[in-house]
Amino acid sequence: LGGSGILGTSILHFLSKHDFEIYSGDIKQANVPFGKHIYANILNKNEIPSIIYNMDIIINCTGQITQPIKGCIEQNSKGICNLINVLKENTNIHLVQISTINVLGTILNEADENSAINPETPYSTAKAFAEVLITENIPSNKRTILRLSNLYGQSQNKGIINYLISSFNTGTNLVFNNNGDLNRFFIHVDDASRIITQFLKVGPFHGLY
Repeated sequence: LGGSGILGTSILHFLSKHDFEIYSGDIKQANVPFGKHIYANILNKNEIPSIIYNMDIIINCTGQITQPIKGCIEQNSKGICNLINVLKENTNIHLVQISTINVLGTILNEADENSAINPETPYSTAKAFAEVLITENIPSNKRTILRLSNLYGQSQNKGIINYLISSFNTGTNLVFNNNGDLNRFFIHVDDASRIITQFLKVGPFHGLY
């Protein structure tokens, strides 16, 4: 789900190199030559059953940052509730939820899977809410939550990496809304997709990572 986004497109690419039958679920078609496209809108609960009824694994890449942020919040609340209600009736499906390390906030110098969540932004709050909904409603052996650090990649048209490159190429000044002490952690979208593909080949493991 979310197969046309920067992460969804990359995951489809890597899964296509292995023995997976893959489908791209999204409201628009992914720009990739592999995987069957299925129109999917998780905000419409009536559409979901026919989309996922014969799947083994659902990778949910929806609910990323949108402008306005309302879309992100709706996907991580109403959309997740719709998905959960269908998965409760399809107990053989394993859900892999793509979340973010930003749910942990910025006060920790180090963090692991046992660290308490402390979201500080509308986006991280929405993703944290989705985690709670999934954890409370999907059996532990049928769910996996993967908290990724900030993604970047060639096809990305937003985010700080794109901002840095665009500013460099145009010779414009860089403006940062902090004193320079902020640390952020990044992973290339293809590295994340490679890890997720390997994870699915040997698992999927359940739990939080």
